[in-house]
Amino acid sequence: MGCMRSVLAHAASSETTELRLSISAPQTLCVRSALTGEDLGMATLQPEMSMQQIKEAIAEATQVPTYQQRVLFQEQQLAESLESFVKALNEQDEVCLTLVKDVTVTNVAGTHLVQYPNCTCTPGPNEACWGYRGTVQEVCPRCQERLTGKQIRTTDGCRRNGDGYGFVYWTCQSCGLVQKHGWDDA
Repeated sequence: MGCMRSVLAHAASSETTELRLSISAPQTLCVRSALTGEDLGMATLQPEMSMQQIKEAIAEATQVPTYQQRVLFQEQQLAESLESFVKALNEQDEVCLTLVKDVTVTNVAGTHLVQYPNCTCTPGPNEACWGYRGTVQEVCPRCQERLTGKQIRTTDGCRRNGDGYGFVYWTCQSCGLVQKHGWDDA
């Protein structure tokens, strides 16, 4: 690909400031699956592309619609790592983006997420329960974002023999869904 000068340009509009990738010539890069690691296609970047246009080029190359894409560069969202992406375009012969196909599970709030949860709770309107057979996951089942906050462990009761029981809660910072799973000393 060779070395070429790239800079980030801020195109000011009346309402927002949009980041654009300013490259001197079209540049082709590979797009890999985050799940399998296989190459999904080659996307061509054109001078002055916006983030939306980059996603459209990836959609054309991979057949994954823009609304299902989370594009990563070095394990960070592309929009958040755009400067290091531009630097890599300048310094590396081959640059690859990672594509996470967002197969967002809809309507998980208010439900149990496992078939036989062994749990009699009624999840609230913004809760999803894994019961006693599953555990809260590091990736939100609704929006697919990685959870960063702390898990909260509560004790709901104690049996006469001293065994406690309760729930572990983990709230998604992105969409607000509260995952929970039960725990029991018995």
